[in-house]
Amino acid sequence: MFLSSVMCGFQTTNQQRAFEHCAKEYTDEFLNGYNATIMAFGQVGAGKTYTMAGDTKIHVHRGFIQRAIGQVMEEKRAHPEAGIVVYMSYLEIYEERMYDLLQQRSTDLMIIEENGLIDIRGLAKIRVETEAQAIKWFNEGEKQRSYGQHLLNQQSSRSHTFFTLYMERRVGRFHTEHDTIVAKLTLVDLAGAERLKKTNVERGGRMRKEACTINKSISYLETAIYALRVGQNYVPFRQGKASTLLKESLGGNCKTMIMICLWLEDCFYDETVNSLRFAQKVKFLKTYPFRNKKLDCATATKRFHINNYVYTCA
Repeated sequence: MFLSSVMCGFQTTNQQRAFEHCAKEYTDEFLNGYNATIMAFGQVGAGKTYTMAGDTKIHVHRGFIQRAIGQVMEEKRAHPEAGIVVYMSYLEIYEERMYDLLQQRSTDLMIIEENGLIDIRGLAKIRVETEAQAIKWFNEGEKQRSYGQHLLNQQSSRSHTFFTLYMERRVGRFHTEHDTIVAKLTLVDLAGAERLKKTNVERGGRMRKEACTINKSISYLETAIYALRVGQNYVPFRQGKASTLLKESLGGNCKTMIMICLWLEDCFYDETVNSLRFAQKVKFLKTYPFRNKKLDCATATKRFHINNYVYTCA
């Protein structure tokens, strides 16, 4: 499966239509047992954070994250027989350090890789039962995020964030046996690359240091994507935290969509072209999604005894 890339005219559409056009399909795939990732990438101040997180105070302007939560919880309510269990986590990468936004910016986190899969040791995964409960946790996490103010954006995100929903769901096969499908849906808000002369940040100040770290992180991500694109044997995912966490989304078991947010003004022409070139590189990456299943304990035990009995008789 090749990655999908979408460009939306945010000046002529609303959050609901943008979600239905860009993200709803991937939330459906998640509910069917496929890992899915939705990424927002583009210029600083172009609307990535607004698209993902929206305006938490105005319901009609809620972002992709809240709408995905609503879609998942609606499925949970509509199919109680499926026994859907949902967890959530919220991670921030600020100046190449990881913070758990659901645990008061806890920093006791470590990236581990086992059997080719990436996990974050110490990251809280909160079980949520209702949409209201999940939104409350999300809003608490939003309060912990790192924001700044500069010439192009009054509330500029100064970090990358990874909001993830995890699901377990029973799927009936026979009258007495069930399989369980498991999946994760990750919504990624990548901080935008900055040209310091346009954001007009203070020389030597905190925001200038943040911008340099963000630009370096995006550069590492582009290096990994280029290596994947040309088929290099070694792909340098581990140069940066964001590229490490996106390893599966860019070339593994995942259905991935990247959304490009752009400024339309002529003075941002160079940044627009760079963002589109990035999208062009990503578009031809190939992932290998499959439906994730695991046996529940009762079925696994029953099949174990059956297999053991057959082996003994043989």
